[in-house]
Formats: sequence, structure tokens, C-alpha cells
Amino acid sequence: MVDPLPAAFGEVAGLPWDERSTFIVGGGPSLIGFDFERLRGAGHIIGVNESMFRAPCDCAVSMDYNFIRNNYGRLREFVDQGRSLYLVMGLHWAAALDAVPGAIYLYADPCEGLSLYTNTVRHGATSGYCALNVAVLKHAKRIVLLGFDYGMQAGRHHYHDEYFWHQPGEQNWPAWARRFDAAAKACASLGVEVVNASPDSAITAFRTMEIDKAIEWGISQ
Repeated sequence: MVDPLPAAFGEVAGLPWDERSTFIVGGGPSLIGFDFERLRGAGHIIGVNESMFRAPCDCAVSMDYNFIRNNYGRLREFVDQGRSLYLVMGLHWAAALDAVPGAIYLYADPCEGLSLYTNTVRHGATSGYCALNVAVLKHAKRIVLLGFDYGMQAGRHHYHDEYFWHQPGEQNWPAWARRFDAAAKACASLGVEVVNASPDSAITAFRTMEIDKAIEWGISQ
């Protein structure tokens, strides 16, 4: 364990996930028009930021300060539904934001790769990266990344228009995509298979498949 941390910080708890595949749902434009109900019952599902409200999730992950601040009520409702919400942040963020009752706070580690400490995740500068680390901490062995484009497609960065606080040019998608290189090496060393269901993704560290084939791959394990 990483020690010390404030009492408000928790850990990825509970029993490890079973052998079903894990689907991590990001926000990239490759999900425009996607029917999220296709994932219901397919395996374990992690929603990243806005996708936690659209996909049938087991749990959700965010490290986006503005997303958390602007969706406090929705996050409380998510937790009240009995679902696990992991909020990843540094100590100063935890002090600056109102606490979401029932949410599990994990410490954001800026180092490369993936953390194996259950109260800490390597954040890779994005919530999607954090979600991958949470899946590994839950002992996932087959992971499908959905909406992990990390770049513009069809003139958009997201499949939705909910992030009104984002300003053009403030994101550094290519740099964030390259951070997954270290995560991929960590996954390989742990025997974790990862497929990116976005062939045009800026993330080149993982094998890619068309979304239909990736879902089929995940279900047929």
C-alpha cells in the first residue's frame, strides 16, 4: 500500500472480477451512433466520464476535475444506484472539490506504466488511462477499449457534446496516446490481453479491431 494518504482515500476493493472480458467505454467519436445496450451482459463494463451515464456499467472512473465539478448531482445518483464510482485525483483536488458520498477516491500517480497498489492508479493524464489501471487492479485479463480514439474523427473529439468547458486546442491527444505505450508493456508482463476497438486510434500500443469484431472477441472468450 501507498502510505500515508488521507482517510478520504480508499482502494479498489471487493472480490476480483471473474473471467469474463472487461469493456472500457471511453468518449471518442468512433462511438457515434453506437447502441450501448449491445454491451449489456457482455462482461464487466467500466464507463469513463460521460459514458458512465450512457453505458450499462458495473463501475465508472473519472479523473477529470471539471467533469466531476459539473456533474456532482449525476455522480451522486450513480452511486445511489449501487454502482461503484472511482474518482482519481491528487491531494489538492480532493481538498478543492466537494466529496461525492459513497465514491471511492484513488490517488493519482504520475509515473509511467500501471500501479499494482489498490489505492493508487497511474493516471496517464486521462480518465481512460485510469480506467485501464482500475481494470487491471480488478484482475481483468481480457480488455476491450471502446471510444479510445485520442484524436479527431469526423471533425469531432467525442461522440457527444456534453463537455462544454473544453476549449479548442487545450487537449494534447497525441501525447496522451503515447502514454499508453508504457501501459501496454505493463499489461503484457501481467498477461493481460487488450484490444482497441478503434482502428484509426492515435493509440498504437494495442492490437486494433473493428468495433463489431472487438465485441465478438470479448464475448467469445
